[in-house]
Amino acid sequence: MRTLKKGSRGSDVRKWQSFLIKQGFKPGGVDGDFGQNTHNATVAFQKKHGLESDGMVGKNTFSKAAELGYDYTLTKIITPTSEKDIDKLFDNIANHFCKVVVPSSDYFKNSICSNSDLLYPSIRNKAEKICKQVPNLHIFETYRSNVRQLSLFKQGFSKCSQFGMHYYGVAVDLVFKDGKGWTWDGDYKTVRQLYKENGLVVLGMWDLAHAQIPEVKQQTSLRNIVKQKIKYYQKKCGIAVDGDAGKNTQSAFRELFKYS
Repeated sequence: MRTLKKGSRGSDVRKWQSFLIKQGFKPGGVDGDFGQNTHNATVAFQKKHGLESDGMVGKNTFSKAAELGYDYTLTKIITPTSEKDIDKLFDNIANHFCKVVVPSSDYFKNSICSNSDLLYPSIRNKAEKICKQVPNLHIFETYRSNVRQLSLFKQGFSKCSQFGMHYYGVAVDLVFKDGKGWTWDGDYKTVRQLYKENGLVVLGMWDLAHAQIPEVKQQTSLRNIVKQKIKYYQKKCGIAVDGDAGKNTQSAFRELFKYS
């Protein structure tokens, strides 16, 4: 645990800034840069709690913050790198898709779906964590059906016509919300940096709010593994084995996995 002070940069600074905001102080945003505003906010925090007001976050300041719920441990993000690790991850995602996504009542939905239960657990946990770190940031879209994906493609809002990463529960859009409603006019520089620090993949600036698990070059592999998993369970259900998760497959999977 290092001492944070003016000039410090990194995810630990960002975490400290987020904590200060929750405590009612103004560090000047959550940008991971310990500048004058963060220094002033830290001094104000220290004065309030009777600590030495030097603007540096050391042992005593961390201890007081911990009493108020601050967890200064940083989770190390382990990203699968070997083919074996990636195949195992994608197999787990395929099982999640068949057991959770396909049986869901949202599966054929032709509108925005913000049901976080449909997200693969690791990306759901990371999305929720990031939303807690950035003020006014919320989960906007999780799962996206092929029907909705095609509609967005035809309108020019997406470069993918079907089987996008949202469809498999491995992509999420986090969007800011103010008094007027949803807005993409927010600090996406910080959000996208947090995506990366949490091991998520970001796309071009044309899709600011989007983050996903697989790299673009891995998407075809994921689609193939999911298709094989669908066939495996279709065979187990005694229905047509075509790798297509249509309505008959949904009904069979709901019964197989006792989905209610």
